[in-house]
Amino acid sequence: MELRGRGSYGIVFRAVHALQQDAEPVALKLAVNLWDARFAREAELLSRIHHPAVPRLLDHGHWQPRQTLSFPWLVMEWIEGLPLYEWAYAQRPSSRQVLQLLARLARALDATHSAGGLHRDVLRIMHLMLHGV
Repeated sequence: MELRGRGSYGIVFRAVHALQQDAEPVALKLAVNLWDARFAREAELLSRIHHPAVPRLLDHGHWQPRQTLSFPWLVMEWIEGLPLYEWAYAQRPSSRQVLQLLARLARALDATHSAGGLHRDVLRIMHLMLHGV
C-alpha cells in the first residue's frame, strides 16, 4: 500500500494481501540485501517473543523476482502510530507521559532480551547516552 520506513537492512511497507484487499494491514519488511541472514534470525527471535508492545511475526520467506535473486521478507502485525520524534513534537508529552513510554519500552526490551535478542538501535542510543555523545 505504501512505503513506511527504511532501516539499515530493511524497507518496511504497510501492506495487505493481494487477494484479500479488505484484510487488516500488515507490516511487510523486505531485505535490502540478497540472502540477508539477519532476517532468518529476526524471524526466529520474533517467533519466541510474546509481548503486547512487540509486533507479532505473522509469516516470513523469500521473494524471488528472478531465479538468481532472493530477498528475505517478514510479515508482522501492523501497529498504527507515529514515529517517536513526530509523536513527541505533536504531543509535547509531560514528564509522566515520557516515563510511562520509557517503562513500556523497558518491558518490551526485557521480553526481547529474555528471548535471547538485542535491539541494536536501542543499544546504539544507550551507548551514545552513556558516553555523552
